[in-house]
Amino acid sequence: MLYVSFIRIQLGKSSVYSKDTNEIVGVVTQVKQEEEYTVLEIKAEEKVQAFIPESLSIPLGSKVKVEGTFALPDKNTTKGLFNYRNYLLSRGIVWTVEVEKFQILSEKTSFLLFVKDQLSGLLKTRENSEYYQMIIFGDSSSIPESFEEAIRTLGISHLFALSGSHLTFISFFLFYLLRKVFDNEKKVYLIVCILLFGYVSMTNFSVSLIRSYVFFVLFKANRLYHWNFKNTTLFFYILGGFLLYRPWWIYDLGFQYSFLICFYLLVFSKWLSSSNYLISVFKISTMAFLVSAPISMFHFYELHLLSIFWNLLFVPFFTFIIFPICFLGFICPLFDPVFSLLVSLLEMMVSQASSIPFGHLVWMRFPFVWYLLLEVFIYFSFQGILRKNYFYVKVTFLFFLFHFIFPTLRSSVTVTFFDVGQGDSTIIVLPRNEKVIMIDTGVSTDGKRMSREIIPYLKSLGCRKVDSLILTHGDLDHVGDAETLLEHYPVDNILFNANNYSKEELDIYKLAHKEGIQVKKVNQDYLKIGSQRFNVLNRKSVEDENESSLVLYTKLNHFSFLFMGDSTTKEESAIMNEYVLPKVDVFKVGHHGSKTSTSEKLMEQIRPQYAVISVGENNRYGHPTKEVLDRLKESVLYRTDWDGSITFRVKKNKLVIDR
Repeated sequence: MLYVSFIRIQLGKSSVYSKDTNEIVGVVTQVKQEEEYTVLEIKAEEKVQAFIPESLSIPLGSKVKVEGTFALPDKNTTKGLFNYRNYLLSRGIVWTVEVEKFQILSEKTSFLLFVKDQLSGLLKTRENSEYYQMIIFGDSSSIPESFEEAIRTLGISHLFALSGSHLTFISFFLFYLLRKVFDNEKKVYLIVCILLFGYVSMTNFSVSLIRSYVFFVLFKANRLYHWNFKNTTLFFYILGGFLLYRPWWIYDLGFQYSFLICFYLLVFSKWLSSSNYLISVFKISTMAFLVSAPISMFHFYELHLLSIFWNLLFVPFFTFIIFPICFLGFICPLFDPVFSLLVSLLEMMVSQASSIPFGHLVWMRFPFVWYLLLEVFIYFSFQGILRKNYFYVKVTFLFFLFHFIFPTLRSSVTVTFFDVGQGDSTIIVLPRNEKVIMIDTGVSTDGKRMSREIIPYLKSLGCRKVDSLILTHGDLDHVGDAETLLEHYPVDNILFNANNYSKEELDIYKLAHKEGIQVKKVNQDYLKIGSQRFNVLNRKSVEDENESSLVLYTKLNHFSFLFMGDSTTKEESAIMNEYVLPKVDVFKVGHHGSKTSTSEKLMEQIRPQYAVISVGENNRYGHPTKEVLDRLKESVLYRTDWDGSITFRVKKNKLVIDR
């Protein structure tokens, strides 16, 4: 079954739609507000995701007609980061639609969706409605991103995801009530199954909740109807059935965590059970932490060593206090003040716990097979503990230790020209992670690219901080995300150009001063960052930001790199008058390929082997211009709008390009 599922994933999901499709009619199953868009999931002949470029209030269950442009979702443009296309595939979605015309044909076509819409609307009028929505319906779209990041860092995000704990609580409550009405346990079971299915459907069929529901139905039936299946046998039947039905669920994090932890709970149930509740919770927390560690390391590149302790603290608090009061408050508004008090307490506890610096570890991204091997060793470690044989425990510890220290053993240099749209950001990691240098940050809406892409990428390289942030000049497309970086990631020092601070740079300076980060102006002819020397070819201070842009030249393991910032042909001429520039191996093209940069004379002098243009797709400036592209014909050209992020790896005497 796993083999068949793998083949289906490789072949890709078939679809009744194509790029030529321009109109669908279907039922709205989910509505979210994201920035200036209303994002819908629409169930037509198959599910699609539709983007409406305005904020609209659309009832769930509405039958709608949508006209627009169909496109495949974007893949990740940086290797190893979140793949949006695979995420949508896990939800059964192949196509997205940029909506041009939108019409509601009728409302209330689905009773369950209508009920959910009414309940959601009612909850929105209540205090802490976002927490009601998250805990009951799994909708975290209104939860502050800082809170989500904090609970993920602490390793307790599973408490807030729809999972078996929800169904366990609800089923226990329903069984308790229905047994007072019906004597027949099988009849009670069937009624509970029907009611739980209604709840699962109102959560838009969350994968982890579907898993929990199917487990509940089949495991309970196995006992009631004496099927006599072993629990592990039933587990593998369910897993195989899920993957045969929709193999793309394997991309869903909830699916990965849910099935893996459930497997361990079944196999090691005797060892986990204890008459002492705290000992039992400690064992479960330890096991859940260790078995889910490879998944967290693979996707998020970080673990918190105190997660076991935080689970000991938060699991009872959430399970026996937050969760029941939330459902009581959902049913009866009289409990709202109590729930609000608990939410405030929860936020304070999460904030305090996440601010503790100890225990937060960053793990470099390894090949996928490494994590599979690590998972196998973890399994045999627990088997060994049962037999009092600790060989695999020691081996697993050594695997973790090697993984953690590997960045300090790596001899290669990596230079990544990050895809930040119409902007610039370059990351240089020296051998053995001696120093991590970032040249500019790019800009994005609310710094989301920095927090969701660039910082995770730094972690994937095993970088625990940025040693030097070099801001070539004060234009927004080069410094716009610097504040987000300072707020979410350790930075040792910032280097500005010699010009007067722009408004954006002044805000960065103030935040750096507040965070205790060292700030310097670059007015010397070279920088020494660790063992690496950067020649500063342009360091003048004039009113025009582009003319003041820092221009840096360095050699990394005998390969030369020239970073032009946004300098113009005027600065290029001044540089060539002052320096005799050698042939350059990698040339970061100035000013995104504007016609005011990259002169013919400069190209004749440096004759770059590789040229990189950092530029946004279909940008309004027309970058890069035909004139610049013509001048770069002798070079191997990479563009971030076409190639995504481009990484040059320098090891010994070899230069390897990875994109």
